[in-house]
Amino acid sequence: MSSLYKALQFPLNVYAHSLYLEEGHVDDLHYGLFQDGETEVSLSATQQRATDFLLSHLPAPPRRILEIGLGLGNTARQIAGRGYSITAITPNAKEIHLAKHSIQEQVALECVRFEEFAAPPEKYDVILLQETAQYISSSILFNKAYRLLAKEGIILIVDEMSLKPAAKSLPLLTDLHIQAQRCGFRLTEQIDLSTQTAPTLDYFIRAIEKHRTALLTDLDLNKNVLEALLTALQEKQQKYRDSHYGYFLLSFAKKSAEVTIPRTRTSSTSDSQPTTHNKPTFSFRPYQAGDEHAIQTSFAQVFPAYRNLDTWHWIYTHNPDGSRIMLAVAENGDLAAHYASSVHTAIWAGQSTSIGFIRDVFSTSRYRTFTEGRRGVFVQNFEAFLDEWTGPNQLVMLYGFPSQRPYRLGKLLMQYQPFSEWYSYRYTIAPALQQHDTLGLIQPIKKFDTAYDRLWEKRAPQYQFAVCRTARFLNWRFIDIPHKKYWIWGFAPFLSTEVLGYVVIAPEKPQAKLIDFWFPEDNTLAQSFWQQVIDILRWRGVKSIETWFSAACSPHIIETLGFKAQPRPDYMIPVFRIFHPDLNLQWLNANFYYTMADSDFY
Repeated sequence: MSSLYKALQFPLNVYAHSLYLEEGHVDDLHYGLFQDGETEVSLSATQQRATDFLLSHLPAPPRRILEIGLGLGNTARQIAGRGYSITAITPNAKEIHLAKHSIQEQVALECVRFEEFAAPPEKYDVILLQETAQYISSSILFNKAYRLLAKEGIILIVDEMSLKPAAKSLPLLTDLHIQAQRCGFRLTEQIDLSTQTAPTLDYFIRAIEKHRTALLTDLDLNKNVLEALLTALQEKQQKYRDSHYGYFLLSFAKKSAEVTIPRTRTSSTSDSQPTTHNKPTFSFRPYQAGDEHAIQTSFAQVFPAYRNLDTWHWIYTHNPDGSRIMLAVAENGDLAAHYASSVHTAIWAGQSTSIGFIRDVFSTSRYRTFTEGRRGVFVQNFEAFLDEWTGPNQLVMLYGFPSQRPYRLGKLLMQYQPFSEWYSYRYTIAPALQQHDTLGLIQPIKKFDTAYDRLWEKRAPQYQFAVCRTARFLNWRFIDIPHKKYWIWGFAPFLSTEVLGYVVIAPEKPQAKLIDFWFPEDNTLAQSFWQQVIDILRWRGVKSIETWFSAACSPHIIETLGFKAQPRPDYMIPVFRIFHPDLNLQWLNANFYYTMADSDFY
């Protein structure tokens, strides 16, 4: 027999059909609320009890309610039946199709993710999330909710939470509290329902095992997929027993916003500054499409260097591994602070991980005076970035190359650690041609191809921790960059198509920069490659080449080629911060590989 619920997303289709096979009907897809010692009871009855408990925490009607997540529509139908005006949204068209059979015209339905949902400011009195908060970034949830909710509006959440950072596959309860407060909400109620809801897991494990054959047939499931679901449910069951997971009702009320003095403009004066007795409030949220125009405007006010929109998109939206941008926005819509990183795939002890290169860190002058000790909007925005995107399963490290003053601020306020060991070298080109053996062919690189992926695979085991120099990364970094041009050559020995190395030169005259390099491991081939490069640079008017790189890159090959050590430049300080318990400061200081290419100076 085919199932009415087959088209639901997995594993909701399994839960719905197993409940149907067990009880003959399905009204809800959420956890039930069990009483002490209760065993002989239908899950549907406990689910209705959970819904009744949730609805008892709504303010009296009439109120305008936005439900995020629809399920089968039973909660929305009951809310409408109690005299509320309700809109329910879900990205799942099948849920809307199934729900329409029971709710008819009582509920306004939209097939849309909350992140893309559009509505006028202050349109709703309540935003309700029944087991859907865990699927939405907490910063997006609270920031958008603040705009959508009317004065004294509330967010009502019932959902599973992580209670310990090590179990952070679900939202961490304390993180949710912090983000809510940061975005202008106060916690008004918190009820631990873990003991009453946990038996729902026991119910579904029994039901799935009992109806295993029918579930596989009716839902056209793979056996391994169903077994994996059972295993996951059993693991979750244990996490509830160990108090790693919990189930809570949370109610947050929107705090009244403090109002800034309106900005006035005359023909002879600039915008007035908000005064300290009218301190503005800020919301902290990730970048949304269209924010780049305000970001570019603020960037131009803070930094002297011009940057066009093409370059911004190259950094943040065209990077193959993506980016992370956290914005502090004042209540009048001004951009107050910005903290961002481009994301890069790195290899760490043979495994892939994600790290962030710190970019464009600033606050705008209008809002720098509003501080709480050392926790001004600049630092609060940085903390929002860390809460959202750093940790063992996210960005395990941030690194950057600030100048002296930003470094001092970063060390004081953001716990930046300096890389203490790194090298700087200079090569002086002799004015006359030097005799050398030509043992291979150098070719200008217009596009890095799969030969460079093979080169990376061969070289990667030499590095303990490094950004992956795949063709995808190299093309983005050196070929697709809109505002810079490099001289790039690859090297292969005669009678071979296998690439053994490459160099990337920033073509400044008379002193060029060796931005990135891999030389052949054989010293004789490396000398042949480099001398051919030098011949071209000499002809192009270059008299010397400078480079710097981390302690993880042995200077031996550079010195063999004729480079001489020189004092390290003082215009920047390489820094890092780690977010993984297995990373050690001293170890990373010695083992993270970087070159000039890992900075944004060249």
